[in-house]
Amino acid sequence: ELISIQDVEYYGLIEAGTPKQRFKVLLDTGSSILWLTGGYTNTPQSIPSLNTSTQGPNFVVSKSSSFKLSDKPFSITYGDSSFAKGMLATDSISQESMTVSDQGFAVINQTSSSVFTGDASGIMGMSFEKKDSSLPTPFWIRAGIDVFSFAIARLSTPNSNFAVDSPGGILTLGGVNQTLYTGDINFVPVRKKYYWEILIDIVIVNGNQIKKTEKDHAIIDTGTSLIGAPTKITDSIYSHIPGAVPGNNTYEGYYFLPCDSQVDFSIAFGGKSYSLAHQDFIIDQASWNENLCRGVIFATSATNDDSDTWVIGDSFLRNVYTVFNSTDPASVGFAAPASNYQALLGSQSKEPKSNPPKHTKHSSAFKNQPFTLGKKILNSYVFFGIMSSHLFLIQ
Repeated sequence: ELISIQDVEYYGLIEAGTPKQRFKVLLDTGSSILWLTGGYTNTPQSIPSLNTSTQGPNFVVSKSSSFKLSDKPFSITYGDSSFAKGMLATDSISQESMTVSDQGFAVINQTSSSVFTGDASGIMGMSFEKKDSSLPTPFWIRAGIDVFSFAIARLSTPNSNFAVDSPGGILTLGGVNQTLYTGDINFVPVRKKYYWEILIDIVIVNGNQIKKTEKDHAIIDTGTSLIGAPTKITDSIYSHIPGAVPGNNTYEGYYFLPCDSQVDFSIAFGGKSYSLAHQDFIIDQASWNENLCRGVIFATSATNDDSDTWVIGDSFLRNVYTVFNSTDPASVGFAAPASNYQALLGSQSKEPKSNPPKHTKHSSAFKNQPFTLGKKILNSYVFFGIMSSHLFLIQ
């Protein structure tokens, strides 16, 4: 069962160490590393004491008989200059019924402020292993999980208290939950096993087709709250929404539109179009004008107009049942939610698992392009996981 923090972040539970210690972690298909905040002893004097901003409990490594600390410092810096630092280590990690006895991960003892909105203790990266890095192999790969599926819930009545946990949906490891979707799963080939990255067919806003390049592609990222699009595409989208105006200063890259707007937005993958619910297109009210609200789509880079990369986050994923399939050929699948989808997500705590779904064989000649953005956080909305190699430092 997933935990929702105001439709902004979605957490799962993992256990670390011997005996097991339980933690909430942000489940992030946009990154591959697992890290937990924690302290340790007998480290070089250059490693500072615990100084983190996270609200969740820390991993007490001294209580784990199976913990092994490496001699490799770990540092990650995101696109907004927020960071996490610590050391690489191994220990027993469990998620649901899956356990890896010597899983590599990072123990973090320094973070910048406001890393999470809620009380998570770390991040569980669920993207592909980066072949050219010295980072640990992701947990889901070590555990032999070829397929996993997300059903992400939408809050019916948001609460202003971000500390309140709400039912956030269901993560199925090893297959799909057939009670949560209807019809066939539409599998779209992954361009390269680097991100869960797929090609975009077409984008339509209020009946208008948005001009894009043939190479426009999307990273399907559960660690991002909103939807990021190339700057020119973002401008074009909002040009078809009456009353939309661009933000400035801290809101650069965002647009604001009348709060009563009913925007018809759809995006097609693999020959099939998917619509965004009206309530998912508008996210929060402008502090300076009660009649204006922020739109869900933001520009991924205000300085790189030539980008062709989208980041598709939770605001879209609440509208589909999503399957991540790593078996060759790797693919991301979308299915229509069951008619009572939100009720099921609020009531089911354990899901029946099935065999991995069948999918059509695909091929792709496109090469993966590096992406240069990291975590973007603004008024509690997060953009985790997507980063370039020069932002990801193993020292």
